[in-house]
Amino acid sequence: ACGAYCDANELAFSPDGSVLYIADTTNVVRWNLRANRVHLLTPGRIGGVFARGTAFVALSPDGRRLAVGGVPGIAVLDASSGRVLATNASIPLMWGIAVSPDGRTIAASEAPAYPSFTVAGAIRLFDAASLRPLRTLARLEGSAFTAIGFSPDGRALAFGTNLGASGIYDVASGNRLVSFPGHTTNIWQVEFSPDGN
Repeated sequence: ACGAYCDANELAFSPDGSVLYIADTTNVVRWNLRANRVHLLTPGRIGGVFARGTAFVALSPDGRRLAVGGVPGIAVLDASSGRVLATNASIPLMWGIAVSPDGRTIAASEAPAYPSFTVAGAIRLFDAASLRPLRTLARLEGSAFTAIGFSPDGRALAFGTNLGASGIYDVASGNRLVSFPGHTTNIWQVEFSPDGN
């Protein structure tokens, strides 16, 4: 059982569907489905991040870079070899990760480090190559962003929270475009249709 980290972002397919990346709370695995070969990309900690494990993976649109979120931090790996391209340990506890359709931005949802007794969430944007922080897109008090996903054109970011709220932010302005309050519990995945509508 993976507890609080059971999430759809534990898996990511390559653009052609031939490779599956899996975060299993300890490692990141690259599974070549055609050859049925498994390669361990991350044997545990990486450069100051993932002291308590890995939880989320998101692949760049070209399939060459893999964003990995863990506790704490983010790393960008070469998707074939697992070579570490960048790390950032500034996020203490992560609930989701997404790569923009142009591959230039990584969105990460964060919450205070466990065992914090406050609930507060943020969506932070990072440069996908260097993991340099760009800005905070949104903040919540009293709940956490438990799911995030870019629209196909990269202009909007959908979100879900641990209290069942969901909606969409404009990435450029940070304005909330729409809210959907209709759930009563955690939302673990959000995704746009291929046409973005």
